[in-house]
Amino acid sequence: MATESQKKARDKWNKKNKEKSKMYNYKSRGKSFILDYASLKDLDEYESYIAQRREQLKKENNL
Repeated sequence: MATESQKKARDKWNKKNKEKSKMYNYKSRGKSFILDYASLKDLDEYESYIAQRREQLKKENNL
């Protein structure tokens, strides 16, 4: 169980790092879905999404 000072520190960090916290949450949920629930069809779709994202990032980095 977290102490009051730990709770305050956690809440302060979450307030200061909203985008980072959101990204960690999305990453965790995506990983859980892929590892625990995804069907073969789902995995094929995610592979397509990953390929699209890779191309987008390559284009952005070459600018």
